[in-house]
Amino acid sequence: QRVAWTEARKAWELLFFLLTVPSATREEIGAALWPDAHPARLTGQFHSAKWRLHRALGREVVVFQEGRYAFDRRQPHWYDVAAFEEHLRLARRAPGTPEALFHLRAAVALYRGDYLSGWNAEWALDLRERLRTHYLEALMALAEGTWKAGEPQAALAWFLQALHAEPTLEAACLGALRCYMDLGQPGAALALYRQYAARLERELGLRPSPEAQALYEALRRAQSQAG
Repeated sequence: QRVAWTEARKAWELLFFLLTVPSATREEIGAALWPDAHPARLTGQFHSAKWRLHRALGREVVVFQEGRYAFDRRQPHWYDVAAFEEHLRLARRAPGTPEALFHLRAAVALYRGDYLSGWNAEWALDLRERLRTHYLEALMALAEGTWKAGEPQAALAWFLQALHAEPTLEAACLGALRCYMDLGQPGAALALYRQYAARLERELGLRPSPEAQALYEALRRAQSQAG
């Protein structure tokens, strides 16, 4: 059963790989999907994965032309990575507008975690990191845009989501602190800052920036005055 599952997953990995690149030779596909396999076995492994993919989808989606294989993009299909990147492209065309915020929300909703997380797919590492970086950038742009639109409660949720994804991201922490200040919640802001500072020290051996420390002191004063 383990062998069958591994072979089935390789079929899906072949699909994801071909969705990621314009086209590739059989040798390039083999180097990406079976980097440790003996060259004599690559042809059989490739055709086995291709056949399994055909059977799983009920149609042929891999085309061969001039020595290269590609996903047949003429067929109706939807790929979350492509949709994610398209929403980001549209958001960049109109920065700071309601249209941009709409596309940023749509992009963030499509991100469900690291690309092919848990898969032994070295070819996907760069793409995984790029998508994660773009996700964090989208969250921060969404949070900042929402805050500037005068919606600190909604912005706070986006800043906290970014901080959850990257707990040492100071810009997300600072944004959340500003939102707590706007909402009149200095106690919650202080608790968040202390949690952030402790994690920064524990994981990176660093202290918050002077800007973050100054904001912390302002929060302490605000809480003292409120008390």
